[in-house]
Amino acid sequence: MTALTWFRSLARMNQILLGMGGVIFALTLHVLGVAGLSSLQATTVLFAIAFILRLRQNQVIPHPHPTPPHFLLSGIWILFLSLNQTSLAAQNWLIYLLPLTTAIGLSLLLCGRTQWGKYYQNLALFLILTIPIERLIHPLNNLFGVSHFMAKLSTFFLWYVGFNVNYHEDFIVFPQRAMWIDPHCAGIATILWMLQLAILFLILIPTRKLYKVIVPLVAISTVLLVNGIRLGMLAFFAAHSPTAFDFWHSDNSQIFSTLPIFLFGIFCWFVVQDKTHQVNPQEKFASKFPPLTKGS
Repeated sequence: MTALTWFRSLARMNQILLGMGGVIFALTLHVLGVAGLSSLQATTVLFAIAFILRLRQNQVIPHPHPTPPHFLLSGIWILFLSLNQTSLAAQNWLIYLLPLTTAIGLSLLLCGRTQWGKYYQNLALFLILTIPIERLIHPLNNLFGVSHFMAKLSTFFLWYVGFNVNYHEDFIVFPQRAMWIDPHCAGIATILWMLQLAILFLILIPTRKLYKVIVPLVAISTVLLVNGIRLGMLAFFAAHSPTAFDFWHSDNSQIFSTLPIFLFGIFCWFVVQDKTHQVNPQEKFASKFPPLTKGS
């Protein structure tokens, strides 16, 4: 009876520790939301799911061994995140390390130091999240001239449809009015975010070498295509309908942020289907010719 009681209390402590880990993860997402990093927030959730799937693929199962120090450290961590949300969100560079530190901390908390060696390779996934996407917009724009390229691409789309339009440097020029393409509107952050998703997909789904090149290119091309159409539409509205421009240059344009993810998801689905339907040459040969039977 004593052993049964001990086992039940251990199972209850495991559940409490897992619950505290869930609270820590939720607070991490909340701090990212306070910092206005919604894309990092969503990517952290996706990478956490990928981390769990990788553990399942490798048949690694966490075995928490709750001790008083575990509960003490978890409580301190929860209290720290709760009381320092605003100050953490204000950290320009350190905020990008929060998902990685949370992943490492939860792994140590739920698995202990002895089993952590089974997890650290999978934790490398979260290193991708430490890239400060928002801080790279202007340097990348200066290096690659993304705003200038988007001005040319959107101008081409408008010219192809039949509008009298031109471009000059980072401007889309209509006879009535010109629109400047700000680096933050050029889609650089979305491109980097989509590249993170492409890397995540390639890590989770083994593919042929050709797809390791095609998948990132499709991720980038999808953003450029959709954003080129969006900027062309905004330039037209800026010249002909300021009210429509204000409407589509606000949070009402979220469809243009969602559409690249949707299109990229469809492409990834076809990649998975192509992988699923690949047949081993030996199996294909065996399916055409029935096995030989030895005569009596």
